[in-house]
Amino acid sequence: MLKYLLPTRSVVLLVLLLLSGCKSKTATDSADPVADSGPEPLLISDANFQTEVLDSEQPVLVDFWAVRCSPCLEMKPAIRGLVADFTGRAAIGQLDVDANPLVPEKYDVRQLPTVLIFRNGEVVKRLVGLRTKDELAQALRAVDASSQQPNDNDPGNRTNHQN
Repeated sequence: MLKYLLPTRSVVLLVLLLLSGCKSKTATDSADPVADSGPEPLLISDANFQTEVLDSEQPVLVDFWAVRCSPCLEMKPAIRGLVADFTGRAAIGQLDVDANPLVPEKYDVRQLPTVLIFRNGEVVKRLVGLRTKDELAQALRAVDASSQQPNDNDPGNRTNHQN
């Protein structure tokens, strides 16, 4: 008789949990609603990658992520924080690798999260693994600063030292 009560007890507990409003945490839930507020990053896809990233006149940080990746979800507030900090100086975007497989394959993205920073259509920095907002900002500032330095190979930037 006891072996028939055990499955029934499990079903009753499950029903009680469901009725009490117990809810599992999903990827869209936030532990910290303040961290998720603010401007949103660009939604980069296979379809808009050329125009949003490669053709951009400013540096572009692209966060390659997936819902199934816990470190990717942990890094979301950092990515959102960069959007506000770099407005007008750099574009910040996110590309879901599960929904957009072509770009990650082209750029050999094999681990998540991976962040690529593009300048003039080229990858200039690759960061693999969970990063803090400060680490991402430092990498982006370094790329931004190097893009503003004069190019010594450009004839327009050479000083004539002939006497």
